[in-house]
Amino acid sequence: MDEIKETAQQKYYRIHREECCKRVRDYRLKNRVKVRMGYKKSYELHKDACLRSARNWKERHKEEVRIWRKKYNKEHKKQRAEYGKKWYKEHPDKRLKYNKERYLDRPWMPYFYGARYRCNKKGFKNYESKGIKFLMTREDFKNLWFRDKACLMKRPSIDRKDSKGHYILENCRFIELRDNQLEGIKNRWK
Repeated sequence: MDEIKETAQQKYYRIHREECCKRVRDYRLKNRVKVRMGYKKSYELHKDACLRSARNWKERHKEEVRIWRKKYNKEHKKQRAEYGKKWYKEHPDKRLKYNKERYLDRPWMPYFYGARYRCNKKGFKNYESKGIKFLMTREDFKNLWFRDKACLMKRPSIDRKDSKGHYILENCRFIELRDNQLEGIKNRWK
């Protein structure tokens, strides 16, 4: 018997069809889809596999890009961290190691920023629902600090005398954090 010799093009199509059929089989096994033998002809399987691979190309590409970006960002963060460490070693006077060092000469400022943030930032429901406004300046906080002698307290905390009132000079005071927490608990159950 004479064997029929296939051309290069026929060989390419045969291999391509086999790969696509293999992809379909793997897909069906992976997703536990049971199909009886002879349910679809080979050319239909081939057609489905090609269509599926074309549909999924964008998703696969997006996934690859996401993985690459994640990897790149990790490497980039490491490089930035190494550069920062190196720079701070060369310039030790530039780095403020802790927040307290920044506010040694004006210790009332963290309380000013905290109160302003709570009033202006969305997400603090108690402040939004009550309509509490921040109407104080840095000078007002400085005056409060010295009026209430907050520097002598263990852990000072800004408190509003009337919890439904705004942040104004007459309504605010510095008290110990423990007392402020207890007052908050009392007000909650009124």
